[in-house]
Amino acid sequence: MAETPDLNPLFLPRSVAVYGASTRDPSRLGNRLLRNAIGSALDKVRVISPTSGTAEGLRTTRSLAGGVDLALISVPAVSVEAAMNDAAAGGARAAIVLTSGFAETGQEGRAAQERLRAIASGAGMRFLGPNCMGVISRLDGGRWMNGSYFWDVDLAPGGVTMLSQSGAFGGMFLAEMSRRGLGVCRFASLGNAADVDETQVLRWLAQDDQTRVIGLFAEALSGGRGFVETVSSISAQRPVVVLKAGKTATGARAAISHTGSIAGAHGAAAAALRRAGAMEAQTADEFFDLLAVAASPMHPPAGPRLAVVTISGGPSVLAADEAERLGLVLPRLADSTLRALKAVVPSFAATGNPVDLTPQCPPEAYAPAVNAVYRDPTVDGVVVIDCGLDVVELADGVAAAHKHTGKPTVAFTTDTPIVSGRLAAAGVPLLPSPERAVRAFASLMRRSPRQRSMRGTGRPEPEASTAEPRDLTALTEWESKQRLRGLPLVPERRTRSPAEAARAVAELRAPLVAKASGVAHKSEQGLVRLDLSPEEVLDVWQELADTGDGAVLVAEFIRGELELVVGGLRDPHFGPAVTIGLGGTAAEILDDTVTVLVPPEPGEVESAVRALKGAPLLHGYRGANPLDLDALEAIVQAVADALDKQDEIIEIDCNPVIICGGSPRVADALVVIRRSD
Repeated sequence: MAETPDLNPLFLPRSVAVYGASTRDPSRLGNRLLRNAIGSALDKVRVISPTSGTAEGLRTTRSLAGGVDLALISVPAVSVEAAMNDAAAGGARAAIVLTSGFAETGQEGRAAQERLRAIASGAGMRFLGPNCMGVISRLDGGRWMNGSYFWDVDLAPGGVTMLSQSGAFGGMFLAEMSRRGLGVCRFASLGNAADVDETQVLRWLAQDDQTRVIGLFAEALSGGRGFVETVSSISAQRPVVVLKAGKTATGARAAISHTGSIAGAHGAAAAALRRAGAMEAQTADEFFDLLAVAASPMHPPAGPRLAVVTISGGPSVLAADEAERLGLVLPRLADSTLRALKAVVPSFAATGNPVDLTPQCPPEAYAPAVNAVYRDPTVDGVVVIDCGLDVVELADGVAAAHKHTGKPTVAFTTDTPIVSGRLAAAGVPLLPSPERAVRAFASLMRRSPRQRSMRGTGRPEPEASTAEPRDLTALTEWESKQRLRGLPLVPERRTRSPAEAARAVAELRAPLVAKASGVAHKSEQGLVRLDLSPEEVLDVWQELADTGDGAVLVAEFIRGELELVVGGLRDPHFGPAVTIGLGGTAAEILDDTVTVLVPPEPGEVESAVRALKGAPLLHGYRGANPLDLDALEAIVQAVADALDKQDEIIEIDCNPVIICGGSPRVADALVVIRRSD
């Protein structure tokens, strides 16, 4: 990992200077910022203002002299440059520019933002923002530093640190942590990240003993492979939870290949997060649930075998349904467990899995019943469900069994303040629905320590794509296949005359396929004719030749049990990546894909295939031949090698890849290159 930046002045300041507080109008944002700073019990708070007088009881000065750790700047955009110059000249070690009106507004704003960066760089002063909400951080002795616009912040001390590219989402985080009673360590609104970005803050947090869990809300991940390396090193020690917004960016619509369309704006980012060992949330609710689970002291479960314990039958069925959907296993409990349960619970209690102890269970029976489930050797973890019955004995039994066995536990409770309080005190995360409780347990599976180091550490940063669509050229299918060495291709010939077509149909095995050459996405335009006899190929040859570049591809027609797509692209942040998906020509409709970075790590392709929603279809479903995974990996490697070794290639599309008897064969390919002129 790169050198750790010195961000102590941003997060652990002893003295601050506030720019933008008014001596006349206490409703200004600068005054709110100043009030927060005054309430932070810092060693020194100064007010810098062109107007003499007092602001919030402090005397103003026209300029900074003598230095401070941190300058908080909340002046109009036209005055920010002067404030930055004053802070730099006055010896501020760091600055937070909360003012908006910079790169987010257009070209002039970008130029103004670059001037701020140059001022800070010239003075050796790090700065956060502009266009941000500021920083909240816990200092020594339990004190808080509130260098933000947020007021009346009521946070419990703890180990959760949050980085947000959105100020508004930061407000959601603070409110949710307070509502859930989760302890917070630090919060930073990154804004435009003109100087300090998420990767640099993460590197500093890697050395921060107070931070136990890191949450990141990002609209863009611009740190590339450096971000992956940083998160990878952190996630081996503590959980990193990420919510990535902007997954359907316009850039995906401009993609020439199917791969560019189905991988979209998020394919490479998701691959990067998986490789880095981060826990990616798909929604805001899931993000906060994952933070709650990650902040608990539980270790990951040994496996996917889950027991559901309840005294409320209906919600446990919802939990069981969600567990099956997520691929978790609700095992049949051991005979010894069943005997122990039947010895203490009512005869009408359900002792399968889920285990419904019923409200009629004797109070003294809850603890031994729960303990029997926890000690079952077929159980890796437990979800507890309690609706409307504040049974203290159930809570105490769960807390004791959870502590003694160490098996991870999550719970859903409602209208049970005593049970909820005791479970929370025992370190059991409480989730707001049965399904979310199960999803939270499933997320624990993603917290396993990474045993492998990143392949590619020490390699040059892969080349990313900055090419515009107008700079790109799509090669013909024939040209594309010549670029992709090592592909298992369907036997075919490129014919440029009826005579060549006649020779081709004599050499190839019928039935046959005839395709117009030089046309992308031929099937959508009716330029692929399937299941033809040799005579039919000759009949349609001239029609297809006139539509394309004058040539016609003639290939053997193979009937497969399934179609895949394998493609590659250069992500602007993370470089080359390969996408695998179900559906072939219907891939966009099925929307079942997974992406891996190039070069793939050992086992990464196999894991990617298993992550597909349609993965059972590839593993001998209903008597079909299972997919030859080694052959598929060879196709993925050929695409990866082409991206790795041919810098001009921007997108690759092998589509469809037809699975015939378990063996994948590439029937069509498209390569998009950057024009050299």
